[in-house]
Amino acid sequence: MINEKAVTSKKEQVVIIWCTLVLFVVPALCGAEESNRTGKGELFGIFQYMGGDVAESGWVDVELEDAALFGFGFGYNFNEYLNLNTDFLFGSTGINGNSGYYYFGEVKENATTVAWDVNMDWNVLDYTATPLVTGGAGFIHYDGGSGSLSFSETDFTYHVGAGVRWDITDRILFKLLYRFTWTKLQDTDSPVVLDGVGFTIGIKFGGGSGLREKSGTRKATASPSYKKIKSDDKRTDDGTEVYRP
Repeated sequence: MINEKAVTSKKEQVVIIWCTLVLFVVPALCGAEESNRTGKGELFGIFQYMGGDVAESGWVDVELEDAALFGFGFGYNFNEYLNLNTDFLFGSTGINGNSGYYYFGEVKENATTVAWDVNMDWNVLDYTATPLVTGGAGFIHYDGGSGSLSFSETDFTYHVGAGVRWDITDRILFKLLYRFTWTKLQDTDSPVVLDGVGFTIGIKFGGGSGLREKSGTRKATASPSYKKIKSDDKRTDDGTEVYRP
């Protein structure tokens, strides 16, 4: 029997830990320099942990186990705050089945999992270290199983998440997120929530280089230590020019 309460309790504990990290770690990082993301593209690798959930139907409950997905993605920074990106994830998901009408054994199968998402990130601050909120939509494809628990389907997904972004250098970025993904398996009555921690590391290209000049500051300019006086009444008898400090 699938222990749904245990699954829910685990998710609540992880959310509490993650929110604590964001609230206390991010302020410490926000003393960093102002960022320079505007107009830059991004190429990154990504890891996403997706906690499992239970999909219920009238005749069978299907449990999607926890899965670890790896992939890559591309992004573009419209300005210091808004980033549009897409990612492709690949991995495998364990599937367990249990029927309320008849028992067909301890069914455990694996399904190849492919996910594609389009995301809009909002960087809360225009600093190299900033809290981050994200949301988007996409598709997830499962293909696998056998016998009484065999399926191949593509399902619509949507998600939200929050975390931190750190532009380590002008060309290297790092993101750490906790993301909730909702989807609904075919022929089931309830949606599933696949949540978990993910991290991204990548490179930025194009756009300007170097950090932005901080607001309210000006570049220092050299000033002369004395003024050259060229008026005729400030020359010596032999025509030598006089310099006044």
